[in-house]
Amino acid sequence: MTDSTKAELGAVLKAREGAIARGDLKAFETTFDTTRLTFRRWQSAEFAEAAKLGPRLFGNVVDVQPYLDRYVRAWVEESNERAGWPKGVNLTRLYFRREAGRWLLTEPRADELGGERTKTVGTHTFTYYGLDDDIADLFLAEYRSAHELVAKLSPMPLSADFNTRLIPTAEVAGPGSLANRATTYDRAGFALFPWAISVDPTRTKLSGVTQFEYRVSSVSWMREQVLPGIRVRIEQAPWLLEGWEQHQAWVGPRTFYQPVCAGVSALTLKQLTDGPPPPESPATTIEIYSQYYTYTRTMGEYFDATFGLAAYWDLLKAFVPSADAKANMVKVLLVTPEQFYASWLVWAKKKYC
Repeated sequence: MTDSTKAELGAVLKAREGAIARGDLKAFETTFDTTRLTFRRWQSAEFAEAAKLGPRLFGNVVDVQPYLDRYVRAWVEESNERAGWPKGVNLTRLYFRREAGRWLLTEPRADELGGERTKTVGTHTFTYYGLDDDIADLFLAEYRSAHELVAKLSPMPLSADFNTRLIPTAEVAGPGSLANRATTYDRAGFALFPWAISVDPTRTKLSGVTQFEYRVSSVSWMREQVLPGIRVRIEQAPWLLEGWEQHQAWVGPRTFYQPVCAGVSALTLKQLTDGPPPPESPATTIEIYSQYYTYTRTMGEYFDATFGLAAYWDLLKAFVPSADAKANMVKVLLVTPEQFYASWLVWAKKKYC
């Protein structure tokens, strides 16, 4: 590692961005370590998805530190502009190793991560690896905020607390994790994967994006504690699923898909119910994803402002015996999904346009 290392690593990231822009897979593959097999799969998926959803946008390399005797780890600026999220900058941590006189983006092997460690707050357990010891307390601070949020939203005292786990590399995540590289949860709690881990520029707290991912997962976990299995029963009403949890967990400025304000047609109720197309679909665009997530989140906001928290739980209870969204909404709220959609769109344009 020399005084020029920051610039050299920045050049690797620029080369990746250029290869993605040109659709040059061979050039892209020269920028990362192809000997880490699961990491290689993740990189290949990133290249394919970037053609539709845009690449990760890296900026300055702000700090470089040695890791063990064969890697450097770098704090790198990354634009957090994603579908439905306002533009800003986070710091993300990347690992590199030098081979044949050039730097390659890589990740340490599982036996080079410092071993599993835990920290506890009350009945909450946070599990991580030694290489992330310097950021572990940032996640404990976020746990306290998320715990307060789920306690406020739950209609009853929860009999258990959630646990969290930090997954530092693709190898630890495993080959089956390729379809979900942000977060995943189960009855015990949830895990955050590398693409969901970043800090704010001061490095004194988690980034807004990571706080959001953490809180969304905690709200999802809480809802399943209250009504086990409810997630799959409300999938045909995304404003009650992603929309409600994202509204409750939101930590950024609240916005709307602004082209609608200029006359662009909104996604239809059917399009929202069907959900966004998968990344590999020819129909996938960043605009579709931006619309979907800002729409469903503001639908959750509209539901909260119009009907309130108690009505949300009353409605979800109606989904236990029947997953018929229309019948349940008419029964509990006295509105059809079509009426809800129309009223939400008028409300959202009035508030955000």
